[in-house]
Amino acid sequence: MINETDGNQFPPHIEKDNKIYVFSTDLCRSLYLEYEKNVFIRGISAYRFTTPTKLFGNPSTNPSNKCFCTDPQSCLHDGTIELSACQQGSPVVASTPHFYQGSSKYREDVIGFKPEKTKHETYLDVEPMTGLVLNGRKGIQLNVYVKQNSYIAGLTNIKDVLMPLAWLSESASLDEEKAEDFRWQVQTPVKIGTGTTLAAVVVGSLWTLLAAGAAIFFST
Repeated sequence: MINETDGNQFPPHIEKDNKIYVFSTDLCRSLYLEYEKNVFIRGISAYRFTTPTKLFGNPSTNPSNKCFCTDPQSCLHDGTIELSACQQGSPVVASTPHFYQGSSKYREDVIGFKPEKTKHETYLDVEPMTGLVLNGRKGIQLNVYVKQNSYIAGLTNIKDVLMPLAWLSESASLDEEKAEDFRWQVQTPVKIGTGTTLAAVVVGSLWTLLAAGAAIFFST
């Protein structure tokens, strides 16, 4: 199923309890992110949305992923997604960098992994009123499943292991020039509009009180 956008912009008036959906061409599937916290990007308030732990969960922990594993007996552990159907039969498995949010089994099988939230999570910082993405980062790790094989030298005495090939990180952030444009073209008019509306309400209330006072005065 294809949901929502390519991740550059979302509908306006984003709420904290919304899930935001992005279609990933790398993974050939839709992903969703959930609200985590408020952040400020160059002085502009935004909501940070991150990928939840269960997003790439095994079907036993996240039943909505059962269509990504056609053979229940060979489903991968949490934090991975098998890409052979997406990548023309290539035996590639995707995960988050350093198996962040993934099964500890994969980290224990290979020496040197140290998953860190600040380095390896995927997130988008969204300005809630407009739905514009001000800042973001995505990370992906590519792996191959190496299995014991008595017919291939070098694979006869190994245990099955998910072997990392490389991990990639892409990020983008609003620069100061664009932030200044946003403040002048969006935030300032909103503040002026809000101020004008409040002034109109106050003036309207005063006129109502004056009219009522005049009516009482002339009726006596």
